[in-house]
Amino acid sequence: MNRKPCFMKRQEGAIAVMAGILLFLLVGMLALVVDLGHVYIAKTGLQNGADAAALAGAKRLNDSLAGVNAGVADAIGIARHNVFDFSLPVGTDAADGGLDIRVGSCPDPDCMVSLGSVTSDGAATGLSYIEVDTRKRTLDSWFAGIWNILNFDLSARAVAGRYVIKVTPVGVCGISSDPATEFGFIRGVAYNIPDLNPLTPGDPIWINPVDTPGSGVACNSNNGSTAVMVPYVCTGRSAVDIQLPGGRVYINTGTQEALERALNSRFGDPKSYSGGQACDPSTAPPDTNVQPYDCVNNAKPSLPTGLTQVECANGSPSSSDARWMTPAPVGQSIATWSSGANTGKPFYFPKNTHLPMTSSGTRPPGPTAADFANYGVLWSAIHESNASGQEYTTGNWPTLYGGNANAYPDPPPYQQRVAPYFQAPTASSAYMPRPGRRVLTLAIIDCEGVVKSSGMCKQELPVLGVGQFFMTKPANLPKEIVGEFMGLATPPKPSAQITLFR
Repeated sequence: MNRKPCFMKRQEGAIAVMAGILLFLLVGMLALVVDLGHVYIAKTGLQNGADAAALAGAKRLNDSLAGVNAGVADAIGIARHNVFDFSLPVGTDAADGGLDIRVGSCPDPDCMVSLGSVTSDGAATGLSYIEVDTRKRTLDSWFAGIWNILNFDLSARAVAGRYVIKVTPVGVCGISSDPATEFGFIRGVAYNIPDLNPLTPGDPIWINPVDTPGSGVACNSNNGSTAVMVPYVCTGRSAVDIQLPGGRVYINTGTQEALERALNSRFGDPKSYSGGQACDPSTAPPDTNVQPYDCVNNAKPSLPTGLTQVECANGSPSSSDARWMTPAPVGQSIATWSSGANTGKPFYFPKNTHLPMTSSGTRPPGPTAADFANYGVLWSAIHESNASGQEYTTGNWPTLYGGNANAYPDPPPYQQRVAPYFQAPTASSAYMPRPGRRVLTLAIIDCEGVVKSSGMCKQELPVLGVGQFFMTKPANLPKEIVGEFMGLATPPKPSAQITLFR
């Protein structure tokens, strides 16, 4: 009788054991795949619901408290009408819809603020983005319990908003109408904004911060009152959307000296945050660097009445002003013609400027470089650029302006973080300083047809573009709002276009 070897006896049933193990693994993998597919479908539904809620809410944001409230209500309502996991509502029956909702001035998390901090139209200004977070949702597993996976945690976040250029309600008259020359402005040069008003040099031009010509809504002259203007000047963002090209704005000429405090919130002026028409320090904090860049040579003729430049000690820059300039600046902004064919145009342009003769008018005879005596502080935040958009260097200074650059700091003074070019605002628990607050975004207006008027709805002027102007020093109304030109702002997307971010 034949007998099987012992080692063969020991292998009997091995295939069945292996098949059982493989079957367990295959069933387990199948269970996991089914549950992961379930998670993917549920996650997609949850994200789609968050996206729809954010898009619905963003359409209602209009720089007002009512707009924020309407946007939140619409977001919750849309979330309740969307489902995930086949039947579960994205928005729950809770008062807040089971959602975390915030609004902000940009789509980044750091730009978002809680709804509880938005209690007025002023606080709502510039908040054109809405964030919808579904919080954590628990999804029970179907078959993955075989791996001891009993549930999955899901969440979704969506941000939607419209990218528009919001301007400070201060108008600046274009020096030329040519966009190729950035409307006649020279980067790195400081301009006294009121002096560019061809009607009454030294008279500011204010923009209606609420009403837009052609919107179909009647202009309300009360929107030019100081009480309405203050919050928009504080934050630097009007409710109107600047349309390019072809946009128009309602303007008013005249002095509203009460707005000086609102402008100077950027320097942490304590007066900006007190009194009956104060800025909200949480929405209008000072810049991180409040060092003023100004001085005049005391050997030069006296300044026009109303201007307040600080004289440089012994005719040279001191440790608290434009110490990089030699000789010292003698005027806080470039001079302008007050009469003749070039009314309101800059007095001298740098020799190698990219501006064509047709933009600058007939240049008066002068030195090969610009008359240094007719410039104020230069290059506080940015260098001048050539025709190709490349920044000039310190070595180009004598050719451009005459004089010479004295150890020009790198990076530029405003970007420094050490004295004498840097000064932190007075510490306060009421605000968190914000970089870039000294940069005013201003509508560049074609002032050809400006007339002296009282009342915010009595004239409208076309907008040429939008520029960025760095405040080199605190404003001193009615005569001084000094801004160093930093270039044109990015053209906005159509105001009706809502963009989704995640």
